[in-house]
Amino acid sequence: MNILFVCTANTCRSPMAHGLFEKMVNNKEGIYSINSAGIFTHSGDKINDMACIQLEKHGINFAGRKSVQVTKEIIDIADIIFSMTSNQRRYLIQSFPDSADKIHLLGDYTNRGDDVIDPYGANLKAYDECADNIEEMLNILIDII
Repeated sequence: MNILFVCTANTCRSPMAHGLFEKMVNNKEGIYSINSAGIFTHSGDKINDMACIQLEKHGINFAGRKSVQVTKEIIDIADIIFSMTSNQRRYLIQSFPDSADKIHLLGDYTNRGDDVIDPYGANLKAYDECADNIEEMLNILIDII
């Protein structure tokens, strides 16, 4: 199963979801490919330092990871797509209407509601809270898929 996480710039939320979920599915039966991308990226930007710290707490090294722009090819390859906000979901559905049935808001899909707030520009505590929120949702997601 190919799973795609999408946020705005692919430097904070979606890479955290990507790294955390990739680690989670290593212990799950089946073949999974986990990726992330951004709606409005500067392709090649490095992951945010504070997002990287969150992943390092889990033994995940994404220090060399670069942002990726969402494209039709990336959308087509994915079996299921999770956006971090309802606005991002709306944008993805408008941009890729043929894939609308596989585009979901992560919070809705896991019955945790609401958007994943962007910690960009905030302090480490905000990144801690964001990562914890994402991890809670992913712990639910791992049992659903």
